[in-house]
Amino acid sequence: MIRDYNQPQVPSRGMLLGTFAGLSESSGLPAPAFRIAGIVAACLWFKLTILAYCVGALYYRFRR
Repeated sequence: MIRDYNQPQVPSRGMLLGTFAGLSESSGLPAPAFRIAGIVAACLWFKLTILAYCVGALYYRFRR
């Protein structure tokens, strides 16, 4: 399978569901920055972070 890097598929670049990869693509910031922020947020507000991550995963999975 040949992948077109001009049209990246966000979930395929993600480590879990592609949420931070989608945020990275939308904002232009590196994905590891979002992953580190997600870990810090999970340590402080676990339930809220998991909820926000799942909402983001659904958004980036079904947007088109």
